[in-house]
Amino acid sequence: MPQPAKPPGLQNIKKRILSGGIWVTGGFVINAFAGLFIGILLSRILPSNDVGNYFLIFSIATSAAVLGQLGMNRAIVRFTAGFIASGEPGRARATAVRCLVIIILVCIAYILLMSFPASIQLFNSLFPDTGLGAHVFIVGIWAGANTLRRFLAELSRGAHNIKLAALTQRILVNVFLLCGLLIAWLVHIDASLLQILIFATASTLLVATIALIKNITWIHNQPRGLPESYRTIYQASAPLFLSQGLQLLMTQFPIWILGALHAGSNVAFFGVATRTTLFVSMPLLIANNVIMPLVAALYKSGHKEKLRTLLSVSVTVTSVASTIMALVFFGFGEAILGILYGDEYVQGYTPLVILTFGAVLNVYAGSATVLLAMSGNEQWVLKSVAISAFVSVATGFILVQSMDATGAALASSLGLILYNLLISLKARSITGISSFISPAAVKMFTHQIIKNRQ
Repeated sequence: MPQPAKPPGLQNIKKRILSGGIWVTGGFVINAFAGLFIGILLSRILPSNDVGNYFLIFSIATSAAVLGQLGMNRAIVRFTAGFIASGEPGRARATAVRCLVIIILVCIAYILLMSFPASIQLFNSLFPDTGLGAHVFIVGIWAGANTLRRFLAELSRGAHNIKLAALTQRILVNVFLLCGLLIAWLVHIDASLLQILIFATASTLLVATIALIKNITWIHNQPRGLPESYRTIYQASAPLFLSQGLQLLMTQFPIWILGALHAGSNVAFFGVATRTTLFVSMPLLIANNVIMPLVAALYKSGHKEKLRTLLSVSVTVTSVASTIMALVFFGFGEAILGILYGDEYVQGYTPLVILTFGAVLNVYAGSATVLLAMSGNEQWVLKSVAISAFVSVATGFILVQSMDATGAALASSLGLILYNLLISLKARSITGISSFISPAAVKMFTHQIIKNRQ
């Protein structure tokens, strides 16, 4: 019988947070600034209508990539981190191989599906004023490459290779695309939307290939073992797949309905507001990606007090950082949009304020989704996001028709706020651990600061 590994002590957790946090923080900072500058360069290279089409295609391709992982992106972190923590690296290896084969088949299916003429007709009917049908095949390749890349990043995270996860999930793709756009702008290359899409897809394929080689090397170095059964994988991933699909409806449906009803500049205004708001959400995104495998390991080993401390420190730090950024956008958002993107994009200020409000409340709710997913309570994530997605979709149909980009921002934020309210309360009810910002969380954070200084 394999002997379970010793649970990570507090000092070990601090070291792993510091080590992983440097890479994850770097990844999200680079991603946020690269995304910002990519939007800026797009606004300089392309007319606003094409900028809007780019954001719409990006949303479709990345949404397809999330769905294409079939919920196994989160499940593989839980399985891999859990098996390694319990001294069963062979099971981690075998389960990773089983999931990877499924993901590769999905990637191939995306490319084949988008090669059919019916796919072109579907895109042209859904988004009649965008001309997206001409780019369907490249969308399929982009979606397939993104699916593989994202899954491999999560596999690396589960194996505690945070450096590789950060490089393949965030840093490399955006850096490659940013460099290409910067060169095109500096040398005054008259790049078209199709050329930019091709370059973005090629960058994603390159990073996915690098990630595949690295992960295959890790798999090869692990001992052999029996994989988790397909049934267990399905039971863990299916609720996550459904919740991620519903979450896409909650967060992405507003831009889809906006593209269908008010294509062009309105999508561009909403897109730049969304990318700018990423700076408010970034502290929580960083924290979630660092602590995800630690939450799985601590919960499985029964160290709830250490887990409670970890989540309290995390939500306090992230809330302070996000509040500061939100205040900057509330006070100087118009000037920021005008300077970065041009005077035309100042029209995105109201959506920026609305999205910022929703984003900062999302941070205040803390890592409730991670807590439930890593503790085997994925079904409650599904139930919460189902209710929130319904609200977002329903309000999106109503508000976008009359309020354009502002309506899309309202629908997106309403769904996000409701989701965080439901999920944070349910996480506390089930696990007995509060993930959201509270006086108790601040007190625990302060206690840790004082303890570390003694």
